[in-house]
Amino acid sequence: MHPVLQAAVNEAAEAFGQDKVTFTELPDGSVEVTVSGQDIGDRWEPNIVSITTTLLTTFPSPPPYPFYLPAGLRKSDGSAVPNLGSATIDGVTVSQLSVRPKGGRPESSFLALIRAVVSWLRGR
Repeated sequence: MHPVLQAAVNEAAEAFGQDKVTFTELPDGSVEVTVSGQDIGDRWEPNIVSITTTLLTTFPSPPPYPFYLPAGLRKSDGSAVPNLGSATIDGVTVSQLSVRPKGGRPESSFLALIRAVVSWLRGR
């Protein structure tokens, strides 16, 4: 794995716990990373989720996008979330979140980006 991608995965694992960060190296050199156990607040069902995204070989630019969450993720009050849709990845249905936290400003690290996504969800 490219050292920059390895450092991003390692930083997330140190912050969230080794058991909460999993990754798969892809044939093109990019890395699919999942951070589990993220509490996005009581306004969501489910409210504890895994967030998956792909770090490209050019990481940190562009920043990872979009983010994949559990299928059926919804607001507990039933309100719509325009940035949230359904997608199928490798035959598995997921919720696709298309946001760029902080108004599109790139985050300084993968760790900061995941925290910004969680913050964005909590603010909805």
